[in-house]
Amino acid sequence: MTGHYEFSYILDRLRLQTACDTYQSLLWKPYITVNLRIYKTLKSIFLQKD
Repeated sequence: MTGHYEFSYILDRLRLQTACDTYQSLLWKPYITVNLRIYKTLKSIFLQKD
């Protein structure tokens, strides 16, 4: 019984963490897209690829 309880507790924690991550990623989405653009640009410069 304890194992099942711990498992459901872990699942709840994961669900909460996922919700927080989703919320934060929604908040940070503009910054992430800008950073991705910069990252891709730098990568293309370093790798000399078009």
